[in-house]
Amino acid sequence: MKIKICGITNLRDALLSYELGATAIGLIFASSPRRVSIETAREVVRNLPRDLESVAVFQDQDADFVRRVLRDVRARTLQFHGNESPEFVASFGYPTIKSFRVGEAGPPPEAERYPDRILLEIAPEHPPDLARVRRDFFIAGSLTPDNVREVASRVRPYGVDVARGVEASPGLKDPAKLKAFIKEARRCG
Repeated sequence: MKIKICGITNLRDALLSYELGATAIGLIFASSPRRVSIETAREVVRNLPRDLESVAVFQDQDADFVRRVLRDVRARTLQFHGNESPEFVASFGYPTIKSFRVGEAGPPPEAERYPDRILLEIAPEHPPDLARVRRDFFIAGSLTPDNVREVASRVRPYGVDVARGVEASPGLKDPAKLKAFIKEARRCG
């Protein structure tokens, strides 16, 4: 199972995530308490182990800004959380993840129009039946060390994505929560 720790704002948290077993980190460039500057993100990515996937996260930002982040930060994957079209998402020529909020009915039909992987933001207390999803997908949405194993065991995702559920405060990871989350996620796949 892939484990993505999102909302990374410093190198210490990125390296700790890797040491504990994360396979990817997310650097948020959209409006968020976890937003990271291009300069900080560049420093983080420059010092990452090669096998840790770096993901630049955007929400309805223009193509010039996305290209600037690609040029300056050199993240390996792009993630989009807004109203970006499939054509926009594909236009950068990088691996992508497109996010969708999902109710009990599962992902919307337009999710199939996007390239690469998708991220499904679910309510852990009422996880949808995702058996019909025929592509790699992450789950996110209020995941914590206490619920990740149960939720992931039920929906069988390609990966899990967490930010808030492993924080000491917005943008700063809690080492104990991070360790517990990754351990529990590993136990279900």
